[in-house]
Amino acid sequence: MDFDKIARDTENLIQRHGTSDPFQLASNCGYMIREIDLGENNYGIRVSTKRIQTILINGNKDEIIRNFVCSHEFQHCRHHRDESTPFLRKHLNGLFVPRIEKEANFGAFYLLSYNLDKSDFKNYTKEQLLSILGLPDELACFLDEDILNTYIL
Repeated sequence: MDFDKIARDTENLIQRHGTSDPFQLASNCGYMIREIDLGENNYGIRVSTKRIQTILINGNKDEIIRNFVCSHEFQHCRHHRDESTPFLRKHLNGLFVPRIEKEANFGAFYLLSYNLDKSDFKNYTKEQLLSILGLPDELACFLDEDILNTYIL
């Protein structure tokens, strides 16, 4: 997994576009974003049709969750253009799914925490970082401790 590449790409995009807003970045990069009803258990998905990538976000979730989902799916658009999680689950018994999901989660947290003064929370737990970002504790399972300490804190 190339977390350095994802971090550099995210920083370059933020500097080039002057924002860390995932919706604005995705739009500026040419990705379509649609908020639709995806049911209770689905948060979002990235779909590609004729080389047009679209981020579908569950419009029934609150704004903070939608920001995380947009950030996560944006990372898939940037770094997993030719990979499909549903395809990998169906045809390869889920092979590589954990890797691309971990990368997308890393990129999402990196993007959402980019503007924070990281010196203020060097010794915080995952749950405390989530609280600062306004995200629910159940997302703690997506924060890897080593990645957290190396890139985000």
